[in-house]
Amino acid sequence: MMEWRDLVNRPNGEYVIVDTRVTPDAGWETMVFRATKNGCMMSGHDLDADWYGTAAEAEAGHLQMIEKWEKQ
Repeated sequence: MMEWRDLVNRPNGEYVIVDTRVTPDAGWETMVFRATKNGCMMSGHDLDADWYGTAAEAEAGHLQMIEKWEKQ
């Protein structure tokens, strides 16, 4: 199964995880969660999310979400 997970260090010093995978109920989705600097999720409550129809769209969306949260 293809999936992507990246830890992003935000300009304010906080961290988020950008997680993209295919799910049985929603198809391809990217979700963003608060994280520690060691990459542990701090909460199951997502800060941002997006959904896609294909793996190629999901991969591109994952990279866009990283870029978005690196700037926030």
